[in-house]
Amino acid sequence: MSMNRKMIIAVLLLTLIVVTGCSASPVEQVEEGESVLPDKVTLVVPWNPGDMTDTVARTYAAVLEKYLGSNLVVVNQPGASG
Repeated sequence: MSMNRKMIIAVLLLTLIVVTGCSASPVEQVEEGESVLPDKVTLVVPWNPGDMTDTVARTYAAVLEKYLGSNLVVVNQPGASG
């Protein structure tokens, strides 16, 4: 099997494990109109401001604010990628 094919299989298996684990956890019932997120959500971008990753994160944050009903704050922390 080629390395690329092994990588695809590994990613699919990891995704399956994460989805299964998330669906197995008990879920609390939330009343309609009640928010499960805090008023302010911080999105950490582990690269310098002005990079393409920063631009995409800020674009997603602007769109997600409408759907989540929370303020998304994008914070750049170079070196936070591990």
